[in-house]
Amino acid sequence: MLAVTGITGHTGRYFINELVKNRYSGQLRCMVRTVDKAGCIAESGLNAEVVEGTLDSETDIRKLLSGADIPLSNKIQNNSCRQRHPSFGRRFFNCIHGFRLLAAA
Repeated sequence: MLAVTGITGHTGRYFINELVKNRYSGQLRCMVRTVDKAGCIAESGLNAEVVEGTLDSETDIRKLLSGADIPLSNKIQNNSCRQRHPSFGRRFFNCIHGFRLLAAA
């Protein structure tokens, strides 16, 4: 199973399109912050399970990774986030922690 974060964002949508284009038939588990934004996953026709969670939560990450063979993050932070979001520093640190958990899987 492929476990993916950042699937509803800009890069993630390209990733979904590539999976569809390449006829990916394996299982896919996608972690999203809000299920309401996961319509693109359901519309793709992929064999996908959506789990709600964030990279801030070790529990959410463990749920995403349970039984996964390949962890992948499409989550990208850039410098403009710092200007738009005052809590960027804390969130960025939590994302790095989340990436480490993904990499260790």
